This record gives sequence, C-alpha cells and structure tokens, in this order.
Amino acid sequence: MVDNNTLAREWMMKQGFTQIWLKQHTMHLDYVWSHNASPDENILHIEKYAAQDIWNLFDGLAIKDGTVWFLAIGVVFKKVKELEQFLEDKKGMCVIMIRVNKKAIKVPVITSKEWRV
Repeated sequence: MVDNNTLAREWMMKQGFTQIWLKQHTMHLDYVWSHNASPDENILHIEKYAAQDIWNLFDGLAIKDGTVWFLAIGVVFKKVKELEQFLEDKKGMCVIMIRVNKKAIKVPVITSKEWRV
C-alpha cells in the first residue's frame, strides 16, 4: 500500500495536484455519523459506523487549481458502485480514483477515473 501511495502521489504531483493528504490506516477506526431524513421527512434517522477510510471510500484529499479532490488509490478500481451511489445526492465534489499497476512491463502504469458532481 505504501508503494502504491508513493507512486500515486508522484503521479499526482506531475498532474498539478498540491497539498496531498493521505489518511493513515491504523487499527483504530474513525466514527462517522450519517443523518438522513426518512421519506416523510418528520423523522431523523441517525446512523453511526466505523470507517478506516474517509466514509469507507476515500484514501485522502488533495488540491488542484484551488479545488479539493477526494482520492481513492488502489491496484484495482474498487467500490465504483458504492462511490457512485454515495455521489448521487452530492454537489460540488471532485473525485479521482487512481489505479496503480506495478506489474506493468518495465514502468508502473497509472490510470485514473474522475467524477465531478
């Protein structure tokens, strides 16, 4: 994971990202509280869950051209469905999923997928 993050960070810097922050994974989890109104909007539903990543989706944050981007870094494009469901009712978010392929011939290959909502 550290190698993937290093390769992704170097690639991001070449792409113009600055102020890159990657959340450290530890055995201690963060707690997230989700406040959702029920369909009749009179009852507030509060859900609490433990997360290793930011909302269990993102590995960190970075800034590019004054815009904050949420980062997902890995060896495969995982959790795409969950990420797209998370973004359905969001506005003003930029997300980049970065795939690091270290098994590529000679030089690692990095590919990315972006969402802007």
